[in-house]
Amino acid sequence: MLAGLGEAALEQLEGLMSVDTPEWQSEFARTIAARGREEGREEGREEGREEALVQSILSVLNARGLTVPDSARERIENCRDVPTLETWVERAVTVGGPEDLFT
Repeated sequence: MLAGLGEAALEQLEGLMSVDTPEWQSEFARTIAARGREEGREEGREEGREEALVQSILSVLNARGLTVPDSARERIENCRDVPTLETWVERAVTVGGPEDLFT
């Protein structure tokens, strides 16, 4: 399809395609793209917070000398609910065992 274009036209097309925010893109398209980038950043921040909470729970239990069974570790690592994870961090300081986090 592009075989019929001359060398100069191909270079121009490649230049247009490599621009981060193409001049031909409408204001609407730029707004939607910016919104998508921000949503992606927010998701990344949320995932980072979840991971930090998971690591905090496991670190506290480990520092207390408690052995975390695979089933408890899996449940902690698979949880994506920030309020629940925050509760488990607080409980990790005083629970008798990892299983007590969940009650």
